Amino acid sequence: MEEIKIYKTKDYDQFKTIKGNRKISNVSIADLTKAIFRKNLLAHYPILINSQFEIIDGQRRLTVAKLNDLDIYYTQVQDANIDDVIDINSSSREWRIQNYIDSFVVNGNKNYIWIDQFAKNNNLNYTYALILIYGKEIRSSKILRSGMFKVSEMEKQIAEERLDLYTTVRSYLSTQKRVSRGFVDAIAQIHQEGLHEALLKKISQLKKPLVLEHYYEDILKQLKDIIKS
Repeated sequence: MEEIKIYKTKDYDQFKTIKGNRKISNVSIADLTKAIFRKNLLAHYPILINSQFEIIDGQRRLTVAKLNDLDIYYTQVQDANIDDVIDINSSSREWRIQNYIDSFVVNGNKNYIWIDQFAKNNNLNYTYALILIYGKEIRSSKILRSGMFKVSEMEKQIAEERLDLYTTVRSYLSTQKRVSRGFVDAIAQIHQEGLHEALLKKISQLKKPLVLEHYYEDILKQLKDIIKS
C-alpha cells in the first residue's frame, strides 16, 4: 500500500481553486473558524490537492487557516479532478442543487446552462425551475449530481407552457410575495393532466383574488374546482 504523506505549510497562495467547485459562504467560514478555535484539528484533517495544487477537498479549512495565520496540512493525489470533488461531496448534505448546477455551468454543460438561465430569468429557485421542467416527480438527484441531466426541446417547450400557467395563476393570488412548493407541484400536475388551457380560461374570469391552501393536494383540488366551476 502506498504511504500517504502529509505536509504542513503557511504558503497558502500555492494552492488553487479548481474550476467548477462551489463558492464558499461567509457563514460557513465563520462557523468553521469558531469550531477550529474551540479545538484545532486541522492536522488531523489535511486538505486534498492534485498535482497542480488545485484543491479537491478542503477549501474552507484552507480559507480559515489563511485568515488566522494557522498551519495548513495537505496531502496530494496526482490525477484528481473536478469529478472527484463532486464524488467526495455527493454524500454530503452541504452540496445543494445550486452547487451542482453552478459546477456544471462553469464547465460549459449546455443543459445545466439552460436550467440556470431558465431559473434566473424567471426569478425561480432551482427546485421550482426543475419542477416546471420535469414535473412533480423531479428526476433522480443522482443524475443531477452526475452531470448527465439533459433537457430536450420538448421539455423546454413544456417548461415554458408551465411557466406561463404558473405566472398567470400567481398573478391572481391574494398574496404574491411567496408561493409554496405545493403550488408549483400543483401547476405541473395540472399541465401533465392536460388541464392547463381550461384553467387559464377559467382563471381569467375570476372577479376577486384567489386564496389558495398551502399543501399540494388541497391546492390541486382548488384548481380543479375552478376548472369545473
